[in-house]
Amino acid sequence: MAQIPPPGRLPGPEHAARVARLSEQIDRRHGGEVRRLRRLLFETTPMRDALLNGTPPGISVTSVVDSHGRLTVMASISELEEAPTGLAGGCFEVLVSIVGHHRVLDRRVSVDPAEEEAWARLAFGPWAQHAYRQQGAVTSVNGQPGAAFYIVFLDNDRNPTSPPQKDPWPAPLLPLADTPGA
Repeated sequence: MAQIPPPGRLPGPEHAARVARLSEQIDRRHGGEVRRLRRLLFETTPMRDALLNGTPPGISVTSVVDSHGRLTVMASISELEEAPTGLAGGCFEVLVSIVGHHRVLDRRVSVDPAEEEAWARLAFGPWAQHAYRQQGAVTSVNGQPGAAFYIVFLDNDRNPTSPPQKDPWPAPLLPLADTPGA
């Protein structure tokens, strides 16, 4: 699987075209899993049921880029203590995390950046234009590649909003809408 681009570096237009092609492939091959992720994010009951049953709220699928790759795509929603400036009430963080595993060698591997972004965009659906990639937040476990994080912030009415003013964020937030071709 390809290496994740270094923090602060925007992918070019060829990346955006590749994300679009991979999104179509993923939707064709894993449409049921995409719909499950969206239900977890957009409907209250599936997320609550998954958490109450101890079932991880996410999916595990074969990569469309690397036949030996297995991706785990997790979804979570949590209330933030700090709401964006000028926003009354609470604020929620909707998180999609993506990590790759090698099916044969049983170890973590890097996820192709275009496939990673395609999964995030498909999971968020209409919220994708309000999503942020937590740049540089890919955590490492024993020197192995970690997870990539994509976030959408919502107000109390479940409308997308800007991120809270947190100083500093654990890692810079890069709006997906700033990606060329988005």
